Amino acid sequence: MGRLTAEIPQKSCEEFYEEADRNGVGGLMLVFVIWLMFVNPLLTLLNSNPVIGYLYVLSTRMDYPMADLIYRVNQILMVLLIIAGIVLGYRVNKLRPRSLEWSRIYLLVHLIFVLTLVFVTVPVILTAIEKGLMKELMPKEITRLLVNMNFRIWSSLLAFGVWYGYLGTKQARQLFYPDKLNEGH
Repeated sequence: MGRLTAEIPQKSCEEFYEEADRNGVGGLMLVFVIWLMFVNPLLTLLNSNPVIGYLYVLSTRMDYPMADLIYRVNQILMVLLIIAGIVLGYRVNKLRPRSLEWSRIYLLVHLIFVLTLVFVTVPVILTAIEKGLMKELMPKEITRLLVNMNFRIWSSLLAFGVWYGYLGTKQARQLFYPDKLNEGH
């Protein structure tokens, strides 16, 4: 009768933890991965989507010729950013090559997307106020739109500052490039 058990090689605690560290991230980098894969996509859907929707409604009521195109481009960019964040979060978690650099680029692109969205939306809102179209929308919706935009701006700026700064630290580079940093000493 054959053996149904496998032999597990004995390792020291240090070897076990070194191997576990190399198989995935921990500490602040794990918080970054969670933010990148779960929190940021949810914030993007919950806060950017209503802004894009209101932008479309106002633009069509004011007969902007490119309203439909701008709406579709914003929706596509938003979905692409969400997918890119999830894929990048997985790559960072597995410490894949160039993930650190791509994360910094992603943060910059995401911030540019949010700021562009806001700077495109504000002139449309001001024009709608001048034309009296804002009376048609309920004040509750207008307040929600402005709160969403404000929250999205500040949360994106805060996330960019914290994570972009952290990804540039020696501690973050040590996770991805331990051999290169140790050669320099």
